[in-house]
Amino acid sequence: MPITRDSVAKRAGVSSATVSRVYNTPQTVSSDLRTRVLEAAQELGYTPNSCAATLRRKGTGNLAFVEFSKQGRAYYWGSLNSFD
Repeated sequence: MPITRDSVAKRAGVSSATVSRVYNTPQTVSSDLRTRVLEAAQELGYTPNSCAATLRRKGTGNLAFVEFSKQGRAYYWGSLNSFD
């Protein structure tokens, strides 16, 4: 059975939202509560899944720039009769 955020919450005696806050916005959680959640996570061997977080946010937050090299061809995607 995989270790989830809910497993950590149950072990620490907090809600799963609190576990999420400990990892995403730790400044909003008291130090005692943060310590309790992190200790429970360590006991269970829990690490947040960054792929799941990316899917939830519907994006990675990364930008990619792509440069195409035409190398002498008039149109990169082939010959277009309407432009010839």
